[in-house]
Amino acid sequence: MAQTFGPGSQYDYVKVKIRLSPDHYAVFSRFMISRFLRASGISEKHSQKIALELKKILVDGGKFDVTQGELDACLFFLLQEKNYTLKHFIRYRMIASFFRERVPLVFFISGTGCLGKKAIATKLANILNLPNVLHTRLALQIMQQTGLLQNDRCHELFWMSNYPGGNEEFIEEYRRQAVLARKGVDFDIRKAIKEGKPVIIEGTFLDPRDCESLFAEFGHGNETIEVRKMKKEDGSQSSYASFIMNSSSPLEFLRKSSSPNPPLPNSDLRISEVNYVPHSIPCFPSVKAVVLFVLLEGDRSILEANSAEWLEQNTRQHGQASPQISTDALVDRFLTIQDHLLSAIPPNYDSIPVVKRSIIKVKVNPEMNDTVDDIQATFLAVLKSLYNQTGDDNQSILDETTTREIMMKERTQTPL
Repeated sequence: MAQTFGPGSQYDYVKVKIRLSPDHYAVFSRFMISRFLRASGISEKHSQKIALELKKILVDGGKFDVTQGELDACLFFLLQEKNYTLKHFIRYRMIASFFRERVPLVFFISGTGCLGKKAIATKLANILNLPNVLHTRLALQIMQQTGLLQNDRCHELFWMSNYPGGNEEFIEEYRRQAVLARKGVDFDIRKAIKEGKPVIIEGTFLDPRDCESLFAEFGHGNETIEVRKMKKEDGSQSSYASFIMNSSSPLEFLRKSSSPNPPLPNSDLRISEVNYVPHSIPCFPSVKAVVLFVLLEGDRSILEANSAEWLEQNTRQHGQASPQISTDALVDRFLTIQDHLLSAIPPNYDSIPVVKRSIIKVKVNPEMNDTVDDIQATFLAVLKSLYNQTGDDNQSILDETTTREIMMKERTQTPL
């Protein structure tokens, strides 16, 4: 079970101000720090420990009013002490910038039945700190109540009903319900984009064919990102490396900081002015919204393993009067819809870079955490392609190792 913050930590009763400008500040929140670290790929246990230790360093060092640059420098120090690398810090800054700038995010998770879409969406929302998860099933329930959807083919009964016309009628009914589901969530999608909010939409009745207008308008694969570069003056530093190397620990760094915004060695620049992504400059300047359509693909063995329990639950829910179907026939129907969804993927899919794909196919693993890791790694890869690492000499640092490889390595090691 994941560790949670203790409500009685003495450090939570001490307020630390993060100075954003001469007239504005934010209050340090270890919850937000830990959520951003978690979203960047660090485990939940480690994220919480690092956030708490960062608060301890500031309080024990008597730093109750610090700049954003000092906070980031201390976090960088702390990550290094815990055997994490610059890659993790850059990913943390990228995630923090993404949510700070309120870039709209629409995350579709689709796939045939019995693939665990709801559980995957819920876990992904927890990792990425996304508060809004919509289920197309709820939209279809509203359609049913308004009479737009036949009662004998709604929800689970869709899979169990008789279709005299065979697969052609079966797919036609799926398309009809998919169109209704897409209309049912359209208002929430437009609202999220307008207000700069993230939302995850999951369900079987999400067909990529019904999202082509969104792909055309907001799809990351169709955008040309204009990355703006900050002019670096002679003698300036583009990272904290040279400054931090002159200190042996975060506490020593804070003791050397005689002013709230200390100058860098051999430079008139201040540490808050040489972040490789300055907080005053947008990191996603040309991104109107990020739209990701994740299409889950499962093997027959996975569908068979989940179908028996699914049939038992639905027979118990709808009674013996519900349509009867064998496990093999049910799995065949799952595979029919899966083939229909996969047919929307372009023929040259494998030759298209991941960050340019409108539809992202993800293989479902028997272990759900592996599937979630794959989706999270793809999300981070897309953000990296859109990320404006302004003035940073280490712009290629994330290209040295793939995000997926980094996350898998973290799972097998225990830096703390």
